[in-house]
Amino acid sequence: LTVFDGHRRMIIHNDAHSPARQNSNLAHELAHGLLRHEPQPALDAKTGCRLCNAANEDEANWLAGELLVTRDMALAVARRRFTMQEAMDHLGVSEQMLTWRMQTTGAILQAERERAKRKAN
Repeated sequence: LTVFDGHRRMIIHNDAHSPARQNSNLAHELAHGLLRHEPQPALDAKTGCRLCNAANEDEANWLAGELLVTRDMALAVARRRFTMQEAMDHLGVSEQMLTWRMQTTGAILQAERERAKRKAN
């Protein structure tokens, strides 16, 4: 959660989460700042329901993933230069984050095509 005090941003995080989840949460909140997303109310005043700007959340999720697992690193894992566990330990990310980045960047598909091409030759 990012809290605003004038122009200052303060990130509040749940330290009961795993270290990998905390890294993901912090990267997500930092991404909001880097993207200069404007502060918005967290709750609807009438209903008390949580408000969410889906476009901002999607942007922050994407940038957080890139900050934590670059495409080059996702490709290196997909090419089996590192095991999933080695990459997770080195980057401080969860298996879910690493897998998501490998899928969304196209790293898995690229590595599979490279292996198939080598096998065909």
